[in-house]
Amino acid sequence: MRYTVRRIKTQTAIESCERAGINEVQWNGRLQPEAWAYMGYLEGKGLFVRMACGETNPCRVQVYHKGPVWKDSALELFLAFPVSEDGREGELTNESLYLNFEINANAAMYAQYGFGRRNREFIPDRVYRESRCNAVIGRDGWRVDFLIPDWYLEEVTGKKTEDWLAADGNRPMYCNFYKISESPEIEHYMSYSRIESGTPDFHLPVYFAEAGFEK
Repeated sequence: MRYTVRRIKTQTAIESCERAGINEVQWNGRLQPEAWAYMGYLEGKGLFVRMACGETNPCRVQVYHKGPVWKDSALELFLAFPVSEDGREGELTNESLYLNFEINANAAMYAQYGFGRRNREFIPDRVYRESRCNAVIGRDGWRVDFLIPDWYLEEVTGKKTEDWLAADGNRPMYCNFYKISESPEIEHYMSYSRIESGTPDFHLPVYFAEAGFEK
């Protein structure tokens, strides 16, 4: 599975990018809300992301960054890179570098990075600020927009974002989009690229989709 990333010059062009349906129903959820995402490379800025859902009254308790937004109704982007903890590139594994961005309808973001599930750290506060994470709730649903700055991706991966996206199968970037709530009344787990696991676990990069520029 491959997600095609388009180059865009303005944020307003985001919906000209490929629409990723978050429609893989995972595990035992009570709901199956319609959800989708777009991701483009904003020239000179970084990865610009829009994720949306058809929920008209989303659960949104958390109001501050770094809180457990997955207990609300959340949209999530995970990015993975075939880089090991010692800085070497190789095959993608579940211990490779990956970043998770999890956001509710209050634009409260929980974002971390690390190698595998252990010893993860919050992304720098500067990235939280520069992401300009924004949420909009409308009559037909809600959406979130945010930017992942170029400088940060290069700092954490050791390579320019454009180089990852131009890899064309040669150790590219990987991604997955999710829709989740762990609240029992509205529990659901949905993904773009299917996760093969017996129990709920989105933190498995080996099941992510490749992501790269148009061929």
